[in-house]
Amino acid sequence: MNIECYCRLNQVDLGFSLLGKIIKLGYEPDIVTFTNLIHGLCAIKNGVDAVKLFYKVIDLGLQLDLYSYGALIKCLFKTGQNADALKLLRMRRLMGCKPDIGIYHMIMYGFFKDNLVSQASELFSEMISDGVLPTVTTYNLLIWGHGKLGQWDEVWRLLREMIDAGISPNIYSYNILIGRLSKEGRMKEVECVFDMMIDSCQVPNTVTYNSLIDGYCKNGLIGKARQTFDTMLDTGCTPNVVTYSSLIDGYCKQGLIDKAMQTFDTMLDMGCTPDVVTYNSLIDGYCKEGLIDKAMQTFDIMLDMGCTPGVITYNSLIDGYYKNGLIDKARQTFDSMLDMGCTPDVVTYSSLINGYCKNGLIGKARQTFDTMLDTGCTPNVVTYSSLIDGYCKQGLIDKAMQTFDTMLDMGCTPDVVTYSSLIDGYCKKGLMDEALQILDTMLSKGCAPGVVTYSSLIDGYCKKGLMDEALQILDTMLNKGCAPDVVTYNSIDGYCKKGLMDEALQILDTMLSKGCAPDVVTYNSLIDGYCKKGLMDEALQILDTMLSKGCAPNVVTYSSLIDGYCKKGLMDEALQILDTMLSKGCAPNVVTYNSLIDGYCKKGLIDKAMQTFATMLDMGFTPDVVTYSSLIDGYCKKGLMDEALQILDTMLSKGCAPNVVTYCSLINGFCKQRGMDDAMRLFKEMSSKWQTPDAITYT
Repeated sequence: MNIECYCRLNQVDLGFSLLGKIIKLGYEPDIVTFTNLIHGLCAIKNGVDAVKLFYKVIDLGLQLDLYSYGALIKCLFKTGQNADALKLLRMRRLMGCKPDIGIYHMIMYGFFKDNLVSQASELFSEMISDGVLPTVTTYNLLIWGHGKLGQWDEVWRLLREMIDAGISPNIYSYNILIGRLSKEGRMKEVECVFDMMIDSCQVPNTVTYNSLIDGYCKNGLIGKARQTFDTMLDTGCTPNVVTYSSLIDGYCKQGLIDKAMQTFDTMLDMGCTPDVVTYNSLIDGYCKEGLIDKAMQTFDIMLDMGCTPGVITYNSLIDGYYKNGLIDKARQTFDSMLDMGCTPDVVTYSSLINGYCKNGLIGKARQTFDTMLDTGCTPNVVTYSSLIDGYCKQGLIDKAMQTFDTMLDMGCTPDVVTYSSLIDGYCKKGLMDEALQILDTMLSKGCAPGVVTYSSLIDGYCKKGLMDEALQILDTMLNKGCAPDVVTYNSIDGYCKKGLMDEALQILDTMLSKGCAPDVVTYNSLIDGYCKKGLMDEALQILDTMLSKGCAPNVVTYSSLIDGYCKKGLMDEALQILDTMLSKGCAPNVVTYNSLIDGYCKKGLIDKAMQTFATMLDMGFTPDVVTYSSLIDGYCKKGLMDEALQILDTMLSKGCAPNVVTYCSLINGFCKQRGMDDAMRLFKEMSSKWQTPDAITYT
């Protein structure tokens, strides 16, 4: 009696102590004593010791009752020891005791939970052989198990078998099918099952509608999700927090944040309390739309409502801050996360690293990566790819390759983003052979290049003026069925830079024939190409086309046109473009002013050039070496060497270093004024400052 009491109070150790005393006193424990101890061990989920005691009882020649077998099997099932549970089941059957159907269901569920389908199916066959007839629960379990692994042929076979056996599917049967199909995005089949459910007079419940709404939302069918929600209300079925959260998340994923908030307000009006999932969806939705202040307001409401943020909440905020360039805020949120006792995960660290890399802070990205490792958080492919891309963007290709090697050593498989970053890094440095080696490695690993991969290679060849090689990559891309995008086609800039405008227009025609709309970069390349060749009428035609397509010119567009007119000495036309630019609200930049200053200087209108220079300063722009060199050249061309030297002094006082063009203008000016001593002095100064004289200087 005492042992039974101890076991019922979960004080099994005291029960075993008492057993020891009984044995020491020379008494033989009976089956009741052992049964109580086994039940006690099962109650505290100590299946290992329970099984050991069971076999000791068997060795003593004692026999447990059927209830004890059931309790032990249930304990083993709950502790994941399905093989041992099955062994006991079979032992029980050998004793001539037919297990009840609940025991079969329990062990089958355990096998399915561990994805051990063949063992579950074998047990089902044994159950039938033992004469235990399956019920709707049995088939629901089988359908759930096979559906979980996407074995739909077997699912449909079981459903037919079930119906043929005269067992009608119940609400749980349909909910299992609808739930699993929805998770896989098989919404047409979901609708068919739902129709079957209605035809069989089964009334959908909250679980049914939740699965439908979640499935539609996950597949971007927000209209159908809303219709289902309205139907749910019309049938008198009350939505719960899962319903509202799914719908809110669906709206947020579609960028319909206002609709999401309307649904949130309805949820509150209906007396349904939001949970962490609801708030996470809203916060993430605001962050994705760049409405970071709204996200923080929602975060504050969440705290006021007593809902504790989780790692997903903080991850959304951190990512939102970084995407909006608010690096300090992102770091503060990370620190708050730690203060709240919330442990960062791989997504948190990856967001931090990616944010630092995107903002050029590669040192901080590396520190965060090292911290991640120190805390025992394992980087994934996104983490490594972000760091590799960060190094490549900074031109640190050796560091990128070291990180790539580390990634491989850690058993992390690179993906298309990883390889594309490395290829782009090499292409940006003009190392095309190395870029092709990475491409070969990528292909050998079975990783298919994407549009970004090919675009980087094409751009790399174009930048080196190797247009034939660029076209070969484009042909390969098309042959592989990879559709070029606007970035790919913007490689026409390579043709434009070489003055091959006919070839550039052919690429444009191909682009249009493929249904790819040119963007401002495309038009800018063509306009600049024509302007560089002095073909201003053609450049204006491209501008007209650009405007007719609804593509707004930017500062680069107008600056190219202004430069084109200035190069031809057509300053009035250049000023007209400047006026148009200003009237459209497009602010000039230093390149715009440099073109005008140089244009005036080339025409000998140095006063106009200086007026433009003064305007440039008034507008808050910092002159660069091109600005000063143009002014110096303008004064030198007019023989005004004192004024030229004054500009040089101003240039140096502003910390702007002269280049070979600056020195050439001054040396040429002094030579023409027969100031050979000054010319030689400048020549020596130029050489001492590591400015290599060119052919013009020597001439």
